[in-house]
Amino acid sequence: MPKFYRAFAILLSLFIFLFSPIYQARAHIENGVFTEDFRISEIKVRSKGPYKPGDVIAFEVISNLPKTQIDWIQVTADCLAYPAEWHRDTEKDFADGSFVKKYYAIGVVSSGCYSGERQVYEVILSDIESRYTRVSVENATLPSFIVQGGHLSETGDANNLVADSLKKMSIPSQVRLEKKSSQTRGLVLPRTTSGGQTLDWVVSGNCKLKRIFGASDLGGELWVGPKGTCVVSANTPWGSNLYQPLNKAYTIEILPASAIRCQKLGSKEVKYFLSKNCPKGFKKTT
Repeated sequence: MPKFYRAFAILLSLFIFLFSPIYQARAHIENGVFTEDFRISEIKVRSKGPYKPGDVIAFEVISNLPKTQIDWIQVTADCLAYPAEWHRDTEKDFADGSFVKKYYAIGVVSSGCYSGERQVYEVILSDIESRYTRVSVENATLPSFIVQGGHLSETGDANNLVADSLKKMSIPSQVRLEKKSSQTRGLVLPRTTSGGQTLDWVVSGNCKLKRIFGASDLGGELWVGPKGTCVVSANTPWGSNLYQPLNKAYTIEILPASAIRCQKLGSKEVKYFLSKNCPKGFKKTT
């Protein structure tokens, strides 16, 4: 691997770690105090399996701590892209707050995983006073779940990987904002590639990514605006011995609602222009 790409991969891995839920949870623990005033009695899997890469899995943590006193929950398990998490007062942060309202910690099954029965091996519960308790497979019976279609296998050939893509979606080079709106929902970014590898998305510039179910979710709704530029990057950091790694970057020009919509003659190609009339070779459309 060339030195530039090796350095980029290291920086990307560090970025993902520093801004990942597991790093944030470690910070929670470092600032918290272990307590026996409340305890975890049971963990239930509340979504339906078996699971394939990209599927959301939800966990309910049963405790004698009143729900009004819970601050955050973390469930660490095999085959999750990030530990499953729940955080207080985040219903409005996500496109769908249904799992948050039920106090379910959610995670996404990673493609960098062996198929079969996978294990939950640690659960942490913290209250609003920064006290926490935890259980692990060393001192409790924790649930398992079935994963099908994991991309790791004993017979995988690292020298004969299939090329992967994002054929299931199309990221536009231009977006026109809606009237009287500084932001517009552009499109939904998927959790997996066409080949089924789990994706990590990074957005910068005049846009943001709104996760669907929670902080540990992958993909989500891309919101663009105000006018300017948005850069969207997709990569597959969790590995696969079936498909080649994928790294893609897209630049989106964000235009105001006053931009006119023009279609190229004899083509379905559409572009937006900041002018009163379409240029030669285009016709104005609604």
